[in-house]
Amino acid sequence: QRQAHRRAAELDIERRALELERVFDARMKRRQTELASAQARTADATLELETMTKEKFRRDSDFREEVMEARQVTKKVEAQAKQRAKAMRDAKDRQEQEAQNVMSQAKQLEKRQAEEQ
Repeated sequence: QRQAHRRAAELDIERRALELERVFDARMKRRQTELASAQARTADATLELETMTKEKFRRDSDFREEVMEARQVTKKVEAQAKQRAKAMRDAKDRQEQEAQNVMSQAKQLEKRQAEEQ
């Protein structure tokens, strides 16, 4: 009965590890998609700002003010992209730590079982 209980605990740990891995993979895929989308929006916004800046330069003597505004928007978009990337890295690190913790628990359980036998 102890062996059956141990085996059930092992299976539960394995199931939890697989579930964590699946959740981690799904979150990472979603965050990678979000990051790619944010990068595409950043590139589009940057291109649009550059185009607007060039047009404004050609037709308006007050282009300097517009350039400053465009730079501020670009910096803001870049800062947001950096924040998103950092948040994704932090989430990945947390998920990896969770997975390592589960694996460590599994190893400890295996060690205890080996010692009991």
